[in-house]
Amino acid sequence: AEGDRRMADPAVKETARKFGRHGTLFGIISEPGAARRGLALIILNAGIMHRAGPSRFSVGLARAAAAAGYRTLRFDLSGIGDSELAPEEGTLEQVVVRDIVDAIDLMDQGSGVVLAGICSGADNAFYVAADDARVRGLVLIDPTIPRTRGYYLRKNLQRLLSLRSWWNVVSGRSLYLRVRESTAAPVLPPRYYGLLSCTREETIERARRMRARGVRFLYIITGGITESCNHPRQLFEAFPNAFSAQHLSVEWRPQMGHTLNRLQDKLWCERRIHAFLETLPGSRIECLPLAVDELDQGADRLEGGAAQLLGVDHEPEPLLEGLDERDDAERVELRYGAEQRRIEIEGERLAIEPEHFVDDAEQRVLGVQWRTPHVGRCTTDASERPPGTPGSGRP
Repeated sequence: AEGDRRMADPAVKETARKFGRHGTLFGIISEPGAARRGLALIILNAGIMHRAGPSRFSVGLARAAAAAGYRTLRFDLSGIGDSELAPEEGTLEQVVVRDIVDAIDLMDQGSGVVLAGICSGADNAFYVAADDARVRGLVLIDPTIPRTRGYYLRKNLQRLLSLRSWWNVVSGRSLYLRVRESTAAPVLPPRYYGLLSCTREETIERARRMRARGVRFLYIITGGITESCNHPRQLFEAFPNAFSAQHLSVEWRPQMGHTLNRLQDKLWCERRIHAFLETLPGSRIECLPLAVDELDQGADRLEGGAAQLLGVDHEPEPLLEGLDERDDAERVELRYGAEQRRIEIEGERLAIEPEHFVDDAEQRVLGVQWRTPHVGRCTTDASERPPGTPGSGRP
């Protein structure tokens, strides 16, 4: 695999976590910095591989998503990696479902989650999402897609046009391969593989249920599964009337390997998945608004009262430190991840833009008065503050 020497974003904080109904599941939570989104991302195991994923793809995706504001979990199913076997009765399939539901319980904060997986991880994500309304989107890389009549037509046409296929026929190699294939024992996954597979009819029924709920799908089909899927149209051939164009995106990447062993492939997937997440409800950045409980003589920090007003469980870092010593009309930039605000100091007045960072309730409490549709003034003169605001001196 091509080396991935990228450094994690310093704003992303990663924490090892034991969780689940028995406290036996193990995962890594990647926490974003100041710019947060309500939607969370959960990355499932690919087969029996641990949470790092093939070519450490899950690690890179989790960190990239967290840097973009999405709280992300990569974890091991029971009996895989660092997760212990579940001490409970039930089939393997039932345990896998409960493990994924435990992960959703951990990560959902009211805005829903997105499940992502490669190969069997994609199948597991699809299976669980149909029965859990908290799932808002699915990222499915090389899931199970049944062979269709169109698959065999395309494959046979390709053989007819291939000089190597004709040579195999003439040399007898083609007959030998056919006999060996027909007499070989079927290759079955081990019992701890954890594959939640569906029949074609079950897949269609589950997809229709999710479509009715508004779940959105991103299918990424690589060249690593051409023996089972050789054209993006095959998804619609296998599951007719299961998806709507409004909720489905399909990416056909025949040049990409199944294990994503090239760095350029991992980077492309990260960018494409980020673009997909941006289209989902709950992906809006939840920045901390610029709010000051008491602006008196150019107050230089956010007080605890403002933190309580904004629903923040800790006091934010000082943002306006030293403003009382600055000259008039000096500009200061405050960055919140991808978002940026500019404030302008004009004597005892503070211009805040854009306006959507301060809502109506905060306008009343902070004494903000909008002068234009895009620029607000937050006055520090007590006589200009509306009655009942801090520092106004009036009830």
